[in-house]
Amino acid sequence: MIQHMPTTLVSDNESTFPIVIDSGATASVMYHKEDYIDTIKLSQFHQMQGLAEHLDIMGHGTIQWIVNLDNGKPITITTQAYNVPSITICLLSPQDYFHQLHTGHAIINPKNIQLFWLPEQILTVPFDVTNNLPITKVIRRKEQQKQM
Repeated sequence: MIQHMPTTLVSDNESTFPIVIDSGATASVMYHKEDYIDTIKLSQFHQMQGLAEHLDIMGHGTIQWIVNLDNGKPITITTQAYNVPSITICLLSPQDYFHQLHTGHAIINPKNIQLFWLPEQILTVPFDVTNNLPITKVIRRKEQQKQM
């Protein structure tokens, strides 16, 4: 298993930032509008529900994040996400993401959550010891493109 960066709920630079793999989220949520690869469209929903109740949803669109798999290879996560500027952490809903892909699955273990694309494409995200959340860092797509 690869070593994940130290987990924190704030971005340590402009090219990477933390996300929570949130199996309780109905959909993925992003606050940074520059990470959308298409136009953010108005949403039929206007406010978040559940723990983030009453946070305004500004719209939805397609985001792309790059994450390094357990084997060290990068994979691009492309998924629909709500734009919620006032949220403090980005959420990836694994069930919604894999539903959009029509493939893949997640397994929650006592110490981590694992996302599986293909047998050799696995992302293991340990639960943070301070808050028990599966937090990992992703690379902004535009930052990955600069490095190429």
